[in-house]
This record gives sequence, C-alpha cells and structure tokens, in this order.
Amino acid sequence: VTNKIYPPDAFVSVYGPVFFSEKTIILNWAIQKYLFHLYLNSMVNTYAFIAPTDKALKGYIDPLTYGTNRPTALKFWYDPTALKVKATVYSYNKTTGTINYNDSITVIDNDDFIKSRLVRILDQSIVVGDLKNKGGSFSDGYYVTKDGNFVKASNISTIAGKVSSPNSYFQGGGDLEINRRIQVSDSGIYHQKNGTTFFVDELYQTPLQSVYAVLSNTTKYPEFSEFFKMLSEFPANNVFISRVSPYYGIDANVKF
Repeated sequence: VTNKIYPPDAFVSVYGPVFFSEKTIILNWAIQKYLFHLYLNSMVNTYAFIAPTDKALKGYIDPLTYGTNRPTALKFWYDPTALKVKATVYSYNKTTGTINYNDSITVIDNDDFIKSRLVRILDQSIVVGDLKNKGGSFSDGYYVTKDGNFVKASNISTIAGKVSSPNSYFQGGGDLEINRRIQVSDSGIYHQKNGTTFFVDELYQTPLQSVYAVLSNTTKYPEFSEFFKMLSEFPANNVFISRVSPYYGIDANVKF
C-alpha cells in the first residue's frame, strides 16, 4: 500500500509528448516499431529529444543518394490502411537546395528501406544527458547526438519551466553552412522526468560536405591546402576511398 500514484514511464519520459501528440504520428510509429520507447523511457539516463513532427518529416534529404547523380528527398507518411509508414521519393537539387515536389519518382513500401532512414532520424534527434551544463542549467552550445553528429543549441538558457521559446533554435552542420535555423515549435517544450522534449517542424540538417570535399577545396579552404597535398602524396587508396559499395559516403571516405 502506498500513498502515491506512480504513472507509467511513457507518461513522464521524453517519449511521453510524442506518444500523446497528434502532430507526431510518424515518429510515434517509428519509436514503437523499432523499440526506441525502451530507450527513451529509461529513468536511469537523461535526454534531450529534438522530436520532428509529421510536418518536419515531409522533406528528408536522403544521405544515401546525396552523392549520386540523382539525389533524392523523402516525404514520410502514415498509411492507416496498412498501419505502417511509407515514403514518397522526390528529386532533390543540390545546387539550389530545393526539393521538387512536382517530380514524384516512386513510393517506397519496403520495411528495410523505411527502417534505415527513420532510425537515422531518431538517432540524430537524441542527445544523451539533456542540453545542460555540469551545474544542471540549460546551456547554449554544441552537443553530440546518439549517432555521433553534432547539433548546436542557441538561446535555450532561459527555457527552464517554459513551454515555448520563440527565440530558441537548433542547427546541424548543414544548417550552419547556410545559416539556417530550426525553430522550436509553438508550445513545443516539454520538461519531463528524464529530460526535455522539443518539437520542431523542420529537420535540422547534418553536414553535406565530406572531409574530402572540405580539404580538397583549396579555394574555399586554403588553410588546408598543404595538409591535403600531403595526404594526396600517400600511395593510392591509403587515405581516401572512392564512393563504392559498401562505402556509401557523399563522395570519398576517409580510410582510418
């Protein structure tokens, strides 16, 4: 017999807002399908969950096609008849950075394909440890996501106890290159028992420049010209690997 009611973990965890919201049908399906709820419901760790709404998941630049001659973007949507998420593929213009929604290439209904992309999105949306400094206060800065990428959080130092903050925003490496800001949605901050959930209506973009692209561009990045020259003088394929299976990088990968 207790004098308290203990709510289910899903009600008070960083997953809770996604579970209850009508704006995150796709994300909620993915979290349950790929068992991320077991991870996000953990009360042992704390998290920051930058959760993309259904609106955000309509324009995902596919990293596995970005380095090809025909890059694409994906619009995820939930099929209530099949009870699953599918994706429509559109052409993507790397030069202008635009998605051609008038050019629908195909609809993807392949479970492995959908999983590979949605798990990537989930992994880049989770920061272990929340967006706080050692003193436990929200702090601007760069944070490492679950998949090893970085996200920059800005204007979040005053969000404690608030449900919205029109000045707070996030940026991935790709956003920093073009000064693009991913604003927190209206009433999109949820202070949960094991961290903080932020709703965003756009996906922040991970880097679209490879190490090779940066080092080899001696015009834009002259400070790396001597270093790149040194790397280029190594025997063939000792440093950089061309974009061949199974190395699906943007162009050339670094060989460790």
